[in-house]
Amino acid sequence: MTEIDPTITVATAVVTAIGLMFTIGGYDLRNILLAWIGWLAGGTLGGMVGWIFVPQILDQTLALGEHLVAVAVAVFVGAVLGRIIISMLAQFTVAITAFATGALATLVLGIGEEALSTLSVPDAERAASRPELLFTEIAELPLFTDPELQQFLALAIIVGIAAAIISLRYYGAIMAITLTGLGAALLSTVYPIWEAIITESTIVVAGQAEPSPIVFAGVFVFGLVVQALRHSNRLTSSDSTAS
Repeated sequence: MTEIDPTITVATAVVTAIGLMFTIGGYDLRNILLAWIGWLAGGTLGGMVGWIFVPQILDQTLALGEHLVAVAVAVFVGAVLGRIIISMLAQFTVAITAFATGALATLVLGIGEEALSTLSVPDAERAASRPELLFTEIAELPLFTDPELQQFLALAIIVGIAAAIISLRYYGAIMAITLTGLGAALLSTVYPIWEAIITESTIVVAGQAEPSPIVFAGVFVFGLVVQALRHSNRLTSSDSTAS
């Protein structure tokens, strides 16, 4: 029998716990997770600025106590700004993704493969050698010059804007679904590892475990159902602003 490294078991248990939390608690964790990411990222960046750049900005050497106070203030300001900026970036990313998906889907459904040909990227080498011609070449694409295709382009933009607005309206639900998918992905990854640990297979030692698509689909649907039952009265409410 193959002896299983305890470190692998502990690491797998930690990943499993995180996956379970995301899968069944994505809606509850969405704002908390963004808040901590913003605080940590902003605080870390603020601390670096306070430690490295404040003395340079003041153009003088600070005493250790003064330097630590400056770093503390920078950490606090960075954490607050990071919390705000991360939340805004998350909403912006969701809106842009929805806009691009809606617009491209409309183009493809409206004009099929022709849309792909009209959206072809100009020659990269030529664009690099003469960047001033890039916008001219893009403006001369059939998608922007053909009247019939322009109608589809206008419709695609309208659909994209509508999709972006709807995504912001249901931002909380979208973030919950994203975290649920992340949790399902983690659990589908550790499933074969748990199977190998239980059966004492060499797959853990060899690092050949592969995620299980069936487990991912099952866990993902299960997580969505659980959260829908727990928050059915809140999923349809406006949640465009992270609390």
